[in-house]
Amino acid sequence: MSSARLFRPLARAVERQAFAAPSTVRTAAKVAPFTPSYNGQKFTVAEKAGAKMQTMLYAGMPQLVPFYWVNETTFAFAIIPTFVYFLSKYFLPQDVRRMCARLFISKL
Repeated sequence: MSSARLFRPLARAVERQAFAAPSTVRTAAKVAPFTPSYNGQKFTVAEKAGAKMQTMLYAGMPQLVPFYWVNETTFAFAIIPTFVYFLSKYFLPQDVRRMCARLFISKL
């Protein structure tokens, strides 16, 4: 894979951010105080940089954004059978044996 395929979308995202409207004109900046997630807190420089990098990533590769929930669902469908397997194979039989042993000891 060439480096151009990796860095070109990110470079375009930086260009889009540079030519974007100022924050006073953008509607997201006007609506932010009324959203439930906004609590008026001050962000540190590191948090602002992390948020900007995430926005740049989304601007550079917008096709990845809708697949977030698909990835979450796929992960859930993969991890739930794994948990069921490990519970039924290793953990639950151990509990059943322990409970049977306790019952047997208590009946002595």
